[in-house]
Amino acid sequence: MMTMSLVTTSVLINKAQDNKKRSMIQAAFRTYEIRRTPQTPQDEKRAGMSYFHETIWNGVLMFLRRVDIALKNIGIDERVPYNVPLMQFSS
Repeated sequence: MMTMSLVTTSVLINKAQDNKKRSMIQAAFRTYEIRRTPQTPQDEKRAGMSYFHETIWNGVLMFLRRVDIALKNIGIDERVPYNVPLMQFSS
């Protein structure tokens, strides 16, 4: 069981590294060094949604997967119920 969790963790780390590289490339294309024309309001909205998706959405999913793996490693095969808040966002 320990080998399986190491493999699973390794896969998650590789995915996290790939996502980080993808985010860095996308961030570079959003900068003015590469951009030849000013951003339109639609471009700004698209960039904001992309940032949200790359940071918040993917981060939450990765965190929840790690929680599931940690629970399995200590012998708990059930997932955390959806109505249990593990994190909270506010402004």
